[in-house]
Amino acid sequence: MEKEPSVVFYQKELEGRDATAFVKLRLEKLLVIVPLDEQNETYELGQIEPLTLVKIQGKLYGINEQDPEADSILLSMSDVMRYRFSVERFVQHLAEANGFAGSPEQLHRRLYYAGERKIDGSKVAFILAFIDQDKSAENLLLGLPGWLPPGFQQFYVVTPSYCIKSISLSDKLLRSQIYVETLQDFDTLKVDLSMLTEQMPILNPQQEKDYELYQYKCREAIDVTGRTTPVGNNIVSLGNILIELGDVPFLLFLRLVLEIKRDKWGIVSTIVLMDEGYLGDNEHQATLRLRERFKPALLSLNPRIKPNEFIERLRPKTLRLSTHPDLIKCSVENFSEHDDSRVKDLVQQISQVGANPSSPS
Repeated sequence: MEKEPSVVFYQKELEGRDATAFVKLRLEKLLVIVPLDEQNETYELGQIEPLTLVKIQGKLYGINEQDPEADSILLSMSDVMRYRFSVERFVQHLAEANGFAGSPEQLHRRLYYAGERKIDGSKVAFILAFIDQDKSAENLLLGLPGWLPPGFQQFYVVTPSYCIKSISLSDKLLRSQIYVETLQDFDTLKVDLSMLTEQMPILNPQQEKDYELYQYKCREAIDVTGRTTPVGNNIVSLGNILIELGDVPFLLFLRLVLEIKRDKWGIVSTIVLMDEGYLGDNEHQATLRLRERFKPALLSLNPRIKPNEFIERLRPKTLRLSTHPDLIKCSVENFSEHDDSRVKDLVQQISQVGANPSSPS
């Protein structure tokens, strides 16, 4: 149905998959009989070319109109019986299982409104979507606010199996507060709402003291994932937003991560960064390029934090990553396949520092 929402299924096809589940879905009225069109009906199951159905003396036959010499095939009602999946009833079950308010309705042949809930003060719309590729997902999902009445702050999209592949599309959707999740539990139909209730990490008393002493600006978790895009950009997660960094700004970012892991002040001289090859002759351009990559995520997560406060100059001619080192995750195992030896070396150093943290100055 993600490929073609209006698809119908032959009874024998479904029974062949799982006869017990077929009976169960019929009893739950999630499978609905599709009436035969006696004037214009075909039979396709297992056929190279569709057979035309005709009734002769009360019996059904399948005739190959492309080959007049071919024998007609006698068919029973169980052969030609077809069903469609009742999305309307499924959406009702989904709404009941998760306590959604509102009346489920079809928005588009691929989109169904399942209801709404208030979560952490935000009005959230829940959508069931049948999508199989990023191109149609972008057109449909980014248009969700226009399909629904005003007033929703967030949109939670449930899919049977589709996952977003494009990092840029994921970023666009997250900036519009549109979250896409695959339904994991088909028994209870419970959806995972953790992404909607995710808050900034809870800090312990010592970490809170560190924020006061070292004047960190950002409280979002950072995950240096080790994953790359098809064009080779490195993926970093800030909060729940994915950011792409080319190798040059990524190396500078990793060097700042290394410094904050070494010393809670995290301050490194731009002269040192230039000597080490992380800043070129135009240090301002390199710094601006790195800040610009994080700007959209910061605007979405916390507009009060400016890019020059995330990658900041706490003192003249210095840079630092303004966050607590405990909020940065960077696992050396995730970089085993990375093709840049400088990246792997920095990650190795970060990992060693994380295992044996030094006392802050």
